[in-house]
Formats: sequence, structure tokens, C-alpha cells
Amino acid sequence: MSKAPERRTVPGKPPSSVRIALAFAGFLAMFGVLFFWPAGRLDWPAGWLYLAILTTYAAGNYAYLRRKNPELIRHRMRLGKGTETWDKIWLAVFTPVFVAVYVVAGLDAGRLEWSAMPAWLWPVGLALFVPGALLFSWSMGVNPFFEKT
Repeated sequence: MSKAPERRTVPGKPPSSVRIALAFAGFLAMFGVLFFWPAGRLDWPAGWLYLAILTTYAAGNYAYLRRKNPELIRHRMRLGKGTETWDKIWLAVFTPVFVAVYVVAGLDAGRLEWSAMPAWLWPVGLALFVPGALLFSWSMGVNPFFEKT
């Protein structure tokens, strides 16, 4: 029987409430800018709804992890020592693509109106998002090695 790999970082005290609040505010500000700046307007109800859904998910995910796997919160807030080169390369490729999705969505829905999405697709998208988000949160809660890299 094989042993589980040992964690590369030393357990420490969890991040302070101030640091968590700043990270959360930064999260909201980043997504707000990624949505609304390319859209060129603040009167975009679908953008506000999506931001509210993300905020609700992030707050719920944090509350769940704080109870279930608080050590993971600290580890996910930074890159760990000994992060593999391929992980850094993956983050360097993934991050701009991730950002581009939101920028293009803002451009599409706000300024350029490239496409139109029927209103009935919102509940379908939400019905797909919720189980995926819950599975993602559960995975972080039960897997002590679910770090960024």
C-alpha cells in the first residue's frame, strides 16, 4: 500500500480576516472590471446577475472550505514552494485565456453585440453551473492536495 504524498508546505495559521476580505474585494473588483470595462456600460443587468452569482458562489465556497478544509484556503492564496515548471507554464497560458473569456463577453454583450442569447438559456446555464460549482467545492473540501498547482 502506498503512502499519500507529503505536503510540501508547512501548516501554519490561516490567513487573517483582513487578508481574506481584501482577496474577496480584489476578486469582485477584478471580475467587475473584466465585465463592465469592455462592455463600456454599467447598465448591463446580465453582467450584474452573473457577478452576483459568482459572488454568492465564492462566499459559499469560502464558508464551506473554512469549515471543511481551512488549510487549503492558505495554500490556494499563493504559489507553493517547489511549484513545478510545467505548472507555472500552465498558469501563464491559462490565465490570459481565462481573462479573455470575460473580456470578450463584455465586448459582445455591451459594445459590439456580436450575438444574442435567448433568455431561456440563462436558467439552463445556471442549472449546469450549480452542480459543477458544487462538485468543485466538494472536491476542494475533501482533497487536502487541491492546490492551484
